[in-house]
Amino acid sequence: MGIDAFTINWQGANGWFVPPVCLVSKVISYMRQCFAHGTLVLPLWKSASFWPMLCPTGEGFIKEVKGCIDLPTNKKFYTSGKGNKSAFQSDLLELPDTLIEKIHLLPDLLTESKSNNTVQNYYYGFLRWKKWALSNGISSEFILPAKPIHVAIYLACLVQQNRTPSPINQAFYSIRWAHKIISVISPTDSDLVKNILEGAKRRLSVPIKKKEPITPDMLSQMFDRLYCENNLYNQRTISACLLSYSGFLRVSELLNLKTCDIQFFLSHMSVFIQKSKTDIYRDGDRIIIARTGNKLCPVKNLESFLEWSNNPLDTDVFRMISSYLFSNQCQQTIITSRAEFLKGKNKEEYM
Repeated sequence: MGIDAFTINWQGANGWFVPPVCLVSKVISYMRQCFAHGTLVLPLWKSASFWPMLCPTGEGFIKEVKGCIDLPTNKKFYTSGKGNKSAFQSDLLELPDTLIEKIHLLPDLLTESKSNNTVQNYYYGFLRWKKWALSNGISSEFILPAKPIHVAIYLACLVQQNRTPSPINQAFYSIRWAHKIISVISPTDSDLVKNILEGAKRRLSVPIKKKEPITPDMLSQMFDRLYCENNLYNQRTISACLLSYSGFLRVSELLNLKTCDIQFFLSHMSVFIQKSKTDIYRDGDRIIIARTGNKLCPVKNLESFLEWSNNPLDTDVFRMISSYLFSNQCQQTIITSRAEFLKGKNKEEYM
């Protein structure tokens, strides 16, 4: 049975660490945390994200590194594993030595094909499948690539252990990701596995509870209750709510706004969104919000807030907002009960 290595203390052990590229930084950090020592095997990859942790100046390793050995890159120095199931094995054997040395360019780009959080979720999702398969007597050669019947049984077992379809979805797409990334036929393409997933969704699905929409009347009541000249605390709340409502902004987009991202004009303001959930390539986008001329004008209220707060250009617009509206404790309240907040609930009820 497998064990998550990051849940145990590495101190006192002479470790042999050969992590996948996506976990090298985490291994280095955890070694420091545990004051561990051992041998770390990793690619000589000076452009990788983990390299500055080992060689911050580019001219020698950090003092914790007591020595290093360059392993040969020629394939004649190595023997194949017992499984003989390496990804692209036949292709690799046919590559000339000059191209073998460039193989290290591929893994990081493959992991960056999706967001870091997605890759991490898929990676650990695949490890759970691997752990289950090995504990149930499935040979390691049938883990990747996997057989549809094995995956179907695995998903069926997950249905018995969970009350929502989310874990089954994650398992399905984690296995699919692992197979697609090495270009082998995925068991998730099988009609058997697809139908098991659909059955799990139908059995475990729950009714969707729609949120009550925010209306202009609610915003008006909030404004009348909170507005006070030169009250920076209340004006921050008003500005955040009106800007989110008029610009259809997510919480993460709102909290990442900086003063320099906002430009005011006579008829409107321009807001630059540096990154968002739908902007996978981080190109950024600008949204235009018009002046309305009434008390609920998001442009006028944000102008007042910035004028009263006197924020420097390179600071977050709502840098103090986490103390109330979007703290860990209150974030769920705003997401699930924002209508009640706008209707006039007292702050103390949310703290």
